Amino acid sequence: MGGELKDKKRSRLKGSKDKRGWGRWLEFKARRRALHPVDFALRKFMVAKQLLSNGAADQISLSRKEGWARIEPGTLPLTKEVVDSCVSLFHRRKPELEAVFDTRASKSDTYFYDVAAEQGFGEVSDLLIEYVTQPALLNSVIRYLGDFPIFQGASLYWTPPNSKAVSSQLWHLDNLDSRQVKFFLYLNDIDKGAGPTTILPIGATQEVVKRTGYDGGKISDEEVAACVPPENWIVLEGPKETLIACDTSSCLHFGGRARERERLFVMFHYSTSAPFAFEKRWKVPARNLRERLLFAASPGRH
Repeated sequence: MGGELKDKKRSRLKGSKDKRGWGRWLEFKARRRALHPVDFALRKFMVAKQLLSNGAADQISLSRKEGWARIEPGTLPLTKEVVDSCVSLFHRRKPELEAVFDTRASKSDTYFYDVAAEQGFGEVSDLLIEYVTQPALLNSVIRYLGDFPIFQGASLYWTPPNSKAVSSQLWHLDNLDSRQVKFFLYLNDIDKGAGPTTILPIGATQEVVKRTGYDGGKISDEEVAACVPPENWIVLEGPKETLIACDTSSCLHFGGRARERERLFVMFHYSTSAPFAFEKRWKVPARNLRERLLFAASPGRH
C-alpha cells in the first residue's frame, strides 16, 4: 500500500534572514551544505543523473526570465487519470465539505477549502506520486531551480463562488523560498468567472517591487495597475486538464476571485533544498534515491 500524500511544512534553518534574491538563496545554500554535506553531494549527483538519463523527456519550457509556463491538456502522461481521480474524490467528499465550509466562510479570511487537508488523497496518492515524480516535470524544475528539489506537498483546492477580496485573493509573493515552482492542475474549466490565477512575469514583478517598495504582504490592484497596466496582467484561464507552472516567489500573483463559478484544482510544488532542515517528517516512503531526496523521506515504500 502506498504512502499517504499530504502537505507538510518544513522548518527553516535557524537565524536565516528574511530577505529576497540571490544573497538570501546563497546564504541558505552555503549553510545547508555545511550542515548536510552528504545530502548536498547526493543532490548534485542526482541533478546530473536525472538530466542525462532523461534528457529527451523535457516537455515543459519554464523560462527563468518569465517565471511561468502553460502546459496544454494532453501534453503530460497521467494528466487525465489524475484529474478524473481527483474530481471523483472531490465529489465523494463535497457533501461533508459544504457543511464545514459554511461555518468557516463566516471568517473574513476564508474563501477556499483544501479537500485533502485532513484525509489526504487516499487511494489517489500512489497515482499522484507517479505524476509528480515523472521526468518531464522533474527536469523542468531542476533546470529552473538549479538544484535537485524538495517536494513540498500537494493540496486539492475548492473555491466556491464568493465576493471576497482577502488573503491570497490579493497580489502577493510567496516567501517559502527565494525560488520555487508551483503547479496548478485544473480539475474544471477555469475562466474569468471562476477566479483564475493572475500573475505578473518576473520582469514586471521587479518593476512593481522597485516602484512601490514592496517587501512582503499584500498589495492592491490600484498599486499594481499604477506600475503595470491591467491589460498586461496574465490571466491564466484554461480548460480542464490545463497545467500551469509558476515561480510564486518571483511572480506577483493572486487567485480565487470566483464571482460566478467554483474553481477546483490540484496544487503541488517544489522548492530548492537550501532553506530547509531535513527532519524526515514526510509520510511518503521512498523506493529509490531519487524519491528519497525529493521527499526527504526514509527508503522503503510500504
